[in-house]
Amino acid sequence: MTYASSNSYILSGRLDEDAKRNTGRMLEEFQRMYLRHPQIMRIEEDLECILAFGPPEEGVERPARTYLLVGDSGAGKSTILKRFWKRHAAVSEEFRERMDVVYSEVPAAATRPGTMRAILTALGVEVNSRATEADLTRILVHHLREMGVRVLVLDEAQHLVDSQTGRFAYATADWFKSLANSGIALVIAGLPEAALAYDQNVQLERRSMGSQRLRGFEWDGDDEGEWMILLGGLVSKVPLADTSCLLTGDIPHRLHMTTDGYLGRLVDFLSMVIMEAGMRSLTEVTRELLMIVEERRRDVRNPDWLNVFALVSLDGYEPPLKDTSRRTRIRRGTRRPRQQDIEHPEAA
Repeated sequence: MTYASSNSYILSGRLDEDAKRNTGRMLEEFQRMYLRHPQIMRIEEDLECILAFGPPEEGVERPARTYLLVGDSGAGKSTILKRFWKRHAAVSEEFRERMDVVYSEVPAAATRPGTMRAILTALGVEVNSRATEADLTRILVHHLREMGVRVLVLDEAQHLVDSQTGRFAYATADWFKSLANSGIALVIAGLPEAALAYDQNVQLERRSMGSQRLRGFEWDGDDEGEWMILLGGLVSKVPLADTSCLLTGDIPHRLHMTTDGYLGRLVDFLSMVIMEAGMRSLTEVTRELLMIVEERRRDVRNPDWLNVFALVSLDGYEPPLKDTSRRTRIRRGTRRPRQQDIEHPEAA
């Protein structure tokens, strides 16, 4: 029997209502935490600067500024952007709802008109179905100005990449420029290909107040020390009685491997640990619990996927290399794991 197949926490019947409430409470407590790290703080300072820069004063011919934030999936971009948006929540005034910041996710396989319709719908604006792209741009700018919007955040901007060419169309980058010309500061965020917007229209880059790429931490040198500091800070916020397992032995390395060193993915993984523990009425994090959580996150696209928490030792193990091309996302590593890698640890 392998370690991964041993599970003494199987529940029977319906989940206890008290367990549901307790799990919800623990997750809420964990997700309220505010993690401070130089990389995150620098981005938040940039966002506050673009807000403070504000729209041009009336009669001043100066376009608003732009900002670019990119990173791989799970890096934590959306968390930072939503926190910025919530810090500047709408304020009720006598004749309007003033909004300094509008946050919008670009729909999957979006078009520019579809994106504008989605934003306008979220703002409660009804638009004629026959409105042209030019009409939609004019209507969007009008309502953003009427609401006092200073910054428009367009998250998941990679969805505006042309589906046939795989590149940002010049017209899309030019549309971004027209929004900035109208006095609306623009934050463009998404996967790395969202940065193609700057390549397509250099005026966007010239007006930039900054660009950042959220990166994952490596498992070597100073990065390893930073990872341990971050992990320790997060673990201290996990609302379970005994979380020492998460900082013991090579578990921090295994957590790094399963999250690729990304802070956002680590937060998501620990949230799943809290949820699984709550469902099972557990107060202690164990390696078996980590294996169960990792199994739930199994990468079904990868035939070489292996539960890293089931390995007796990490010696000699090399995870599959990641391929970010459109044709294939994952390719095989230098060697496949052998059965003896996943024997019960007591037998090691």
